[in-house]
Amino acid sequence: MIDVIFTANTRPPCANSPLIRYNVSGVVLALAKKGLDPRFVDLMPDKEGNVSALSEQDPADVCCYAVFFGNKVSAFRQMEDARRASKAPRLIIAFGSFASVFSEEILSRGLADMVVSADPEFVIPAVLQAGDTPPFWETIPNLSYIHEGKVIHTRKHSFLNLDEAPFVSPYLYSQGHRPAFITTARGCQYHCVFCDRNVLWGGGVRNRSVDNVLQEIKELVNGRQVPIVEFLDEDLAADHKRLTALCEGMHRMGGEFYWRCSACVDSVSQKMLLLMGRCGCREIHFGVESASPQVLRKIGKTYGRQDILNAVRWSREAGIEVEVMITIGNPGETDLDRDLTLSTINELGPGITIRTNRLVVLPGTAFYRKGLSEGRFTQKSFFEEEGVIFY
Repeated sequence: MIDVIFTANTRPPCANSPLIRYNVSGVVLALAKKGLDPRFVDLMPDKEGNVSALSEQDPADVCCYAVFFGNKVSAFRQMEDARRASKAPRLIIAFGSFASVFSEEILSRGLADMVVSADPEFVIPAVLQAGDTPPFWETIPNLSYIHEGKVIHTRKHSFLNLDEAPFVSPYLYSQGHRPAFITTARGCQYHCVFCDRNVLWGGGVRNRSVDNVLQEIKELVNGRQVPIVEFLDEDLAADHKRLTALCEGMHRMGGEFYWRCSACVDSVSQKMLLLMGRCGCREIHFGVESASPQVLRKIGKTYGRQDILNAVRWSREAGIEVEVMITIGNPGETDLDRDLTLSTINELGPGITIRTNRLVVLPGTAFYRKGLSEGRFTQKSFFEEEGVIFY
């Protein structure tokens, strides 16, 4: 039996729990499709924050751990417990954005036998079908492992035909997770200095076909009567032609459901938002971060204050509720910069949900590389008890 394990988030503000679950579920379904008998083990903490170990009464032959920034502490504890178990698994595999950045550290500490850097639902089944030892793995992409005392990194590869990936949303929904989460693409066209999404997806933007996405939504809406669909894409409005086709397809589908998404303020247009509103979009999230030109420039954003005001106004005119995310602790941020952001927020008017987030250094990002080069922290800093480093 193969356990694919999602461990508890130790710091929810620093992690995207739905995205982690989505990745784990993709691996579970891909293994099942290959007849490999996976088991999804969701280890969540009790009221005291303790996470129970896997039962030795029903051990797994292979354990695959999702290791992201937010759940790395509990993931590592579980991996160590698995190693010490009387019936230890023959193979421990780590995947996820944190694991891909620290593959050598994870391997050298003996936490895992292998690290998958991207597209685990394509790679892990190939590993398990290839054989038990390193010589069988060298032709499989996106792997790191130790062979004859050396860390081996196989070639990097991004799987382009995402239509071959299993439908995750219906599976998650059947497991009781609400709302129905779905992704239509991997990667992001932007390169914000604080974001690790391209670390997770391997870089570049890869799209599922519109027909494939609509087929999954139809299965949710018509097959399971799902009332809310949430897109996990970083910027659903990045490609207006593609989004238009998705909107029109959902509109033709009918059914009593609505949807919500995230977008960049400089990706949307008044015309596009009106179409989204007519086709069932009821909520949109904008990661604004700041309204200060100098701060936006430093964090890799290309929009300005007027773009923020326009996106929010157009959304409201289209009948779409708006959530705006503001980041504090940005590089070089002064009182004047904060005042500019606050004045812009006030100008947005009432009825807007405002959320704040303190800027955290995520491994693999431009901020991470800059901090390493300046000696602000070391790689080992991220393996401390919580390893949370604010910029």
